[in-house]
Amino acid sequence: MHSYSQNGIRKNLDNGANWRLQNSDTLRGAASPMQALATEESASAGEFSRQSEEALSMLTVPQELRRYTFAVAADKWIEYKSFVSPSGRARFVSPRGIDDLRQYVRALNRVFGTLQMGAIHAGHIRQFQLMRASGKLHPEGKPERQISPNKINQEVGTLVRILKFAHCWTRSLEETYMPLQREESDIPRALSPAEQHQWLLTASSRAEWQFVYWYSLLGLDCPMSTNEQRGLRIGDLDVHNNLVMVRVRNSKNKYRTRSIPMSDSARWAVDMLLARAATAKSTAPHQYLMPFRKAHIWNPDQPMTVSGIKRHWNEVREAIGLTWFRPYDLRHTSCTRYAEAGTAIAVIMSLAGHVTRKMSDHYTHISEQAKRKAVQNVSLKSVVHSATA
Repeated sequence: MHSYSQNGIRKNLDNGANWRLQNSDTLRGAASPMQALATEESASAGEFSRQSEEALSMLTVPQELRRYTFAVAADKWIEYKSFVSPSGRARFVSPRGIDDLRQYVRALNRVFGTLQMGAIHAGHIRQFQLMRASGKLHPEGKPERQISPNKINQEVGTLVRILKFAHCWTRSLEETYMPLQREESDIPRALSPAEQHQWLLTASSRAEWQFVYWYSLLGLDCPMSTNEQRGLRIGDLDVHNNLVMVRVRNSKNKYRTRSIPMSDSARWAVDMLLARAATAKSTAPHQYLMPFRKAHIWNPDQPMTVSGIKRHWNEVREAIGLTWFRPYDLRHTSCTRYAEAGTAIAVIMSLAGHVTRKMSDHYTHISEQAKRKAVQNVSLKSVVHSATA
C-alpha cells in the first residue's frame, strides 16, 4: 500500500504549479492532442471543400454552352467523360469507349460542327440520318459508303446525349426524333479453307505485305476482334507459356477477357511482330505490339488504327479478288475453322470470347456437321473393311 501524506500531496501540487508557471509561454503555443487533431481535421475538411468546389465547377454546364458550336460543346462533353483517377483504375468511361465517342463525334461534326447548340433542330437530325444512310456524308476525297442503321443510331444517340448535356434537348426534339429501325446483323462471310490458303500465300509473297501476313496468321489462329488485336501490348504476350492475354481495356465487355493459346504459326507471327515493334522502340510491357505511326514517326504508347494496315490489306485482297474480306472477318474465319474441326462450342467461345446466340448456333451447326461427317467416314471405312475381309 502506498502512503500519501497531506503535506506530500500539497508539495507535488506546488511543484506542478511552479512548472506550469515557468513554461507558460511554451504551453500557450502548444496544442493538446485533441486540439491538434481538430486542427488537422479542419484543414482536411477545408481541402475537401475546395476540391469539391472545383469538381462542381466541372460538373456545372455553363449557360453560354448553348451558344457554343457543336464541335466545342462535344469536346467539353468528352473531356467531362474522360475522368481518370491518379491510379488509373477508376474512370467513368473506358479508353475504348472514349475512342468510340470521338469516332461518333467526327462523323457528327461533318453536319453539326459549325452549328450553334441552341440552333440544332429536328430537321438537321433527319437530314443527317438520310445523308449518312445514302452514303452522301463522307470525308472529302473518300469514296461514298453507306452506313448501317445501327451505326447511325449510335452516332445520333451521341448527339442526343451532348444536347442534353448542354440543356438543349427540347420537348419538341423529344417528340419528333425517331431512331432508325435496328438492323439485325447477318452472319458474316468467312474465308473457305482454299481462300484462306491463297490469302496467306499471297500476303507472304512480297516484302511490303509481310505485316499483313503476320497480322493474318495471328488473327486466324487466335480469334480476336480488330480492337482486341490492335490493342495488344507487349505485356499481354506470355511467350514462355505461348498465351495471348486479351484484357478488358480492349474488349467490348468483361465477358471477352480471356487467354488464348498460341499455335506454332501464331507464335512465329508474334515473334515477327515483336521484332517489328522493337524497330519502333516499342519494347516496354505497357507499349503496343502494333504501335501507331504517322508520317514515318512511331508512337509506341498509342495503338495502330485500322488505317495502319488498310493500304497493304487492300492491295492483297485486290491481288486475289477477295475484295469483300476485311480485318474484321479474321475472327469469324478463325471460329469457322475451329467449328469445321469439330471443336465444341464451349471451347470456341472460350477462345473467341462472348458471341451472340445467332453466331453460337451457327458455329454449333458447323461443328455438328463436322462430327457427323467424321462418323460417316469411320462408318464407310468399316463397311469397306468388312466387305473385303
